[in-house]
Amino acid sequence: MKWQLKKLGDYIEVVMGQAPLGEECNKDGVGTIFVKAGEFGERSPTVEEWTTNPLKIAEKDDTLVCVVGATAGKINYSSFRCAIGRSVAAVRANSTELNNIFLYYFLKSNIQTLRGKSQGAAQAVITREMLKSLEIPLPPITEQLRIVGMLTKAEKIKDLHKEGLLKATQLIDSVVSNEIFAVN
Repeated sequence: MKWQLKKLGDYIEVVMGQAPLGEECNKDGVGTIFVKAGEFGERSPTVEEWTTNPLKIAEKDDTLVCVVGATAGKINYSSFRCAIGRSVAAVRANSTELNNIFLYYFLKSNIQTLRGKSQGAAQAVITREMLKSLEIPLPPITEQLRIVGMLTKAEKIKDLHKEGLLKATQLIDSVVSNEIFAVN
């Protein structure tokens, strides 16, 4: 189905990250979770560091975008409130016409577009303006929620499939090493 293309910048807020001083960061769980590009996972960032001086904040349900370097264009979903480093931007819907999870899937599907637009001789850079200039096919919110529901179910099936493959591989490795090639 075709929906009218809208300028993403009319529906989002972009918060560009900023790094606190090194002495304001810790691995002891003191302060606010601090996310840098290196902590990006498959879908959500891992928690490895905290800061006592959070300068720029991503809210729960924001889409996180790596904006500098080799990881530029990588997308994660923030399932928690956190401070963000200078190589990360938080993108959030600021309109009732755009669902945050729909926004996440849209940005995730546009990684190549973002990387293609990235600028910089030494390293790729994605700017606030580049994010805001993207055009998004914007269905009604009820349709966005239906699409999000389908994609969320598909992600769960994908996760179960991965888990099943991992368990099957472990079982095969165990049987082969312990039963067939065991040295008595």
